[in-house]
Amino acid sequence: MGIEIRPIVADELERYMDLCHMAFGGKPEEGEAERITEVIGLDRVHAAFDDGRMVGTEAAYGLRLTVPGTPTGDATATEPPGRETGRGAEPPGIPTAGLSRVSVAATHRRRGILTGLIGAHFADAVDRGEALSALWASELPIYGRFGYGPAADLLQVSYDNRKARIRPPDRPVDLAFAEGDEATELLPILRERDRRRRPGHFHRSPTWWRLRRFTDHEFQREGASPRRTVIARRRGEPVGYATYRYAPRWTDHDLPDGEVRVIEAVGDDLDVRHTLWWYLSNVDLHPNVRFWSLPVDTELPWLATDPRAMVRHLTDGLQVRVLDVIAALEGRSWAADGQLVFAVDDASHRQAGWTYRLTAEAGRAIVERTDDRPELRLHPAALGALYLGSRPATALAVAGWLEAEPTVRDRTDRLFGWSTAAWCDESF
Repeated sequence: MGIEIRPIVADELERYMDLCHMAFGGKPEEGEAERITEVIGLDRVHAAFDDGRMVGTEAAYGLRLTVPGTPTGDATATEPPGRETGRGAEPPGIPTAGLSRVSVAATHRRRGILTGLIGAHFADAVDRGEALSALWASELPIYGRFGYGPAADLLQVSYDNRKARIRPPDRPVDLAFAEGDEATELLPILRERDRRRRPGHFHRSPTWWRLRRFTDHEFQREGASPRRTVIARRRGEPVGYATYRYAPRWTDHDLPDGEVRVIEAVGDDLDVRHTLWWYLSNVDLHPNVRFWSLPVDTELPWLATDPRAMVRHLTDGLQVRVLDVIAALEGRSWAADGQLVFAVDDASHRQAGWTYRLTAEAGRAIVERTDDRPELRLHPAALGALYLGSRPATALAVAGWLEAEPTVRDRTDRLFGWSTAAWCDESF
């Protein structure tokens, strides 16, 4: 009997979690079964079976990804509920399958199981009308061969504020700890407003907030304090927030040397972000500050008296795979006018061998199939890397991911490039 790949049923969920965590070296976490069932849904949780024995896993979140030009709209309006009812207008963004929880049992490697799981994921996403697949790669080389390209980098930043010294803001806003239901009421609105400005962010449904953001299990703390939240206001109106944890520490000479671990800091503008960053850098007894993720174009280092005192580690974040070329490219905006004829060498997908003409004008594009000779040839990973506007075609050409004359590469950069760096603020 061959390998069978299908959605799991409820009584297989425990086996699914055990197998997935065995691959990653962990164990099932508190509330995990509820998060899988309600945030993902068992119809999007797939497993591979060998004669009835589970030997591989994958799952996909249904996301709405912010892309260049996603409308900002009215983020104060009530957002649609989670997957439990499906009512309400869809939030802006490109429908995206967020691939996660991918594993193959160590006893069944090199049997094509991963290829089968990814193929099932692609087919399911296309059937659902999702133009993109996206993931956070545990091992980058694995997913490039399936057409995923690194589309959004991130900075991990840490510093001792006794050395870096964040300057006080010139135009500070008011801060106060969240009380009662303030966090649950305000954070989704403020973060939704913020995510529409940044390619790479995605909409968080109410279910996502309830089961992934507002929980505070012990395993989430990693030895630090419960989560703290401060709300920023300007003239009484909420304009930002920060969530963080304390990690107390003392030197051998009984001097305070604790750390503030920032979960996220969201602000409507630089004055708000500066106020929040200054506050986080000046918490009593905790002079060390660690941001697990910031965009590569963050202003934070330039608000320090000594930016060199900040440790900055650049790494890849969100990987993007384009599943529907026309829908994906027509669904984003374009910074320049122009035309490009390109082919995607995508032997693993239904659009293999297709050539396209992209015509961009006044911020929008028309993409159509053509029989013209392509001036640009791309590996599907290159198209994914270019898609959010932060990856130069010249660098991808050096890596062998695309072929084009220098003038065509320059035109590609002008068309795809975007002024705001892509960044995904949450792994999944």
